[in-house]
Amino acid sequence: MEYKTTNIKADKFTFPVVELLTTELESFFNEMDIRTSQAPAFFLNAPLVLDFTKLEGNSVTFLELVVDYLRTRGMNPLGVRGCPLTLAEKVDELKLAVLPEERKPRKPVARKDDSISIKTIPSEVPAVHNVFHTRTVRSGQKLTAMDGDLTVVASAGAGSELIAAGNIHVYGALRGRAIAGVGGDKSCRIFCQKLDAELVSIAGTYRLSDDIDDRFRRQPVQIFLEGEQLQVQLLSETP
Repeated sequence: MEYKTTNIKADKFTFPVVELLTTELESFFNEMDIRTSQAPAFFLNAPLVLDFTKLEGNSVTFLELVVDYLRTRGMNPLGVRGCPLTLAEKVDELKLAVLPEERKPRKPVARKDDSISIKTIPSEVPAVHNVFHTRTVRSGQKLTAMDGDLTVVASAGAGSELIAAGNIHVYGALRGRAIAGVGGDKSCRIFCQKLDAELVSIAGTYRLSDDIDDRFRRQPVQIFLEGEQLQVQLLSETP
């Protein structure tokens, strides 16, 4: 049958993931109040995924109160990850999608047979498709490079969004949002000639504009992960 009114296809989206680290509701509410007050426009109507992977002993009441809190503050929790089966009924009742666990890179498997060592190796090397953009990225415009690096040989305007599986390079002013390492690659970096971003993120760890020291603003910088912390460094101070 030929369908003429709709197309159903797979696509790639980036949603903020709220990784829950405590079942103490008051602490969670207080911290989220601080985060949302720092960037109200970012969180307003934002689609969110709730990650329960690192929690133990969460209950139906806990899940319900967290979802209710987010919705009453204008956020849209769409799904959960790492939720125990005991909460399946409540997840369904709250109209949340159940998302798969975060994928971890496979380690080579070694097997020994007498003096022979056999290691599994990937049968294919994933193709890398870098994206180059030579014009200014306008407000509301989104550029993606889901299989490589994203390079903008101009500036990115306020309200724009740059998303890449690899590194992000901006040879002008970086405003708007820059999200690198969307597949979880923590070695990715963001480079720009003038930092004035609303949000920068690498492999899910992010900083909002208010969290960036004034000495880095409108300066040439690189942004990278050091452990679990997002670091900003002047290019002039790079060893």
